[in-house]
Amino acid sequence: MRGYYNRFQVLKYFLVVIGLFIFISCKESVIESNRLTKDYNTNIKRSELGSFYSESDATKEVIAKLNNLRGGMGLSDVSLNLSLNEGALLHNKYMYQNNLLTHKQDPSNPFYDPVGASAGTKSILAGNVKSGTEALDLWLNSLYHRQYLLNPDLKDIGFNFQDGFATLNLGMNNDYNKSKITNYSYELEPVVYPFDGQKDVPINFDTLESPNPVPEYLSLPTGPFLTISFPKFSRIKKVNSVTLLDETGSKIPFTYFSMKNKDYVLAILPENPLEYKMKYIAEVDIDTVFNLSKETSRKDSREFFNYKNTWSFTTIGE
Repeated sequence: MRGYYNRFQVLKYFLVVIGLFIFISCKESVIESNRLTKDYNTNIKRSELGSFYSESDATKEVIAKLNNLRGGMGLSDVSLNLSLNEGALLHNKYMYQNNLLTHKQDPSNPFYDPVGASAGTKSILAGNVKSGTEALDLWLNSLYHRQYLLNPDLKDIGFNFQDGFATLNLGMNNDYNKSKITNYSYELEPVVYPFDGQKDVPINFDTLESPNPVPEYLSLPTGPFLTISFPKFSRIKKVNSVTLLDETGSKIPFTYFSMKNKDYVLAILPENPLEYKMKYIAEVDIDTVFNLSKETSRKDSREFFNYKNTWSFTTIGE
């Protein structure tokens, strides 16, 4: 009986020792994890950066303004995504702490963070802006950045504005839901900007966008970009006609071209700034080709569509 008792005591002590070892190991792992998190943020814990899970006033204003514009075009609203918001905040903090507008983070710089670094490569950025809505206006008035914000597939975003820098992290469903394309006359309609009846449209484009969208033979400031964006599985075959008039019937000098690497987007660029508080009328006739075989279960490889549209917009007042 004593032999069993002694063996029981030895087993008990052995279990206690094993338990202490596991506890110490777990504690060291937690400490190491915290240390790594703090190191990525130059000894600032993520919890000290503010909440990723709530909308700031700047974020609310940007989402409201963007959704108001998308609604005028018949596009769905976008929502705040908590994960994307975390990335936007961490990358924006990297930029304003280092006073550097960049899509890429350098691990050797202060406030480098792997989550923020990943977000930076998937975001649109702005620097030297006074507010989140000013950044949004710059993006919408550009050529390339506009395409992200007015993409029908855009569902949710993350956004942060701080100290003159803005980061909008895009959460885009790049896989167009091909199996549901059935109503071609509706679902293949392009996104037109400015939309019909839009007011307070900027009179010019005077921003340095990368890449530079303005043809070499024109100089800034020009008029604002008008864009017609067809679905990504299409291309513009032929532009039959384009006209741009002011409300008096005067012709506005302009150039037009398909966007580089985006031959489904037609850009119309007035050569000179437009007039304040003026109504303009645009008219286009465009032949397009849709490669539907890759997007649907249909066996036919291509369909040709002729797109005609006349619409108007009014510029902002002085």
